[in-house]
Amino acid sequence: MSDILQKIRPAELLIFKNGTSVEFKDLLKYTFLDLLLRQVLKTSNVQKQAHKRDRVRTYTYVQRGHNFNSYEAKGFELVFLSAFEKSPQIKILFKHLVAMSFENTEGKKKYLRSILGNGDVVKGAFKDNILFAIFSTLSLTPQGVEKKDELDASIKDYTTRFNAIDRSDKEKGIELFAELHGNIFLLDDVDQSILKAYDKEFVLEFQKRSNSASGAYGCDGYWMLFDDYSSSFDGASSVFGDSGCGGDSGCSGGGCSGCGGCGGCGG
Repeated sequence: MSDILQKIRPAELLIFKNGTSVEFKDLLKYTFLDLLLRQVLKTSNVQKQAHKRDRVRTYTYVQRGHNFNSYEAKGFELVFLSAFEKSPQIKILFKHLVAMSFENTEGKKKYLRSILGNGDVVKGAFKDNILFAIFSTLSLTPQGVEKKDELDASIKDYTTRFNAIDRSDKEKGIELFAELHGNIFLLDDVDQSILKAYDKEFVLEFQKRSNSASGAYGCDGYWMLFDDYSSSFDGASSVFGDSGCGGDSGCSGGGCSGCGGCGGCGG
């Protein structure tokens, strides 16, 4: 079976699956989750109490991960990474990083173009014509049709392999995590009971093998992480709109475009 699913990023895969009807928030959400699984970024939880009478609240911060320096980032991933390139030690409150990501894209259409602008799998797969420029409509080239068929077959194969994992066979689960990273969220009809039953074990073993510190993701497992973080992107989407920042013309006024505006940075 081809390893095409190992070469493609989740945002690119979503365009193959859904075209321009893909939701803007999903492009950002799965890109962020993929960067966490690749350990380019990591999260940590901090408990704070504003006043002794207030309840203790848990705040999630994002910072550079174990593989940040060695990772060759794609252009569309920089909406999450650029702040950490400028300030290596910075920690940004997760909900503010989400807001920054929506602003930094300058709109859905521009973000789609940045995704289609690089990548071995997407290159030459879509027609860049007047229909996209005017109506945001994408169509596959003959080469793209072949790649989509290959991706569909690979997704089917990986889904079958994942659902066939014996609950006592941790090795096979870890192998699939290592091969697919964030694309594992986009497999079709995956048996969720398998994922949840061994989620924490997968995380601990995967971190150990990749020489990462325990607790690098600020949660007990990948699917707990997905449930927790997914709602933040959904909420931000309702604020910024599916086009991002109110439209495709771009953002103005800053807000959360840097650390000074949103107050989400920590030492």
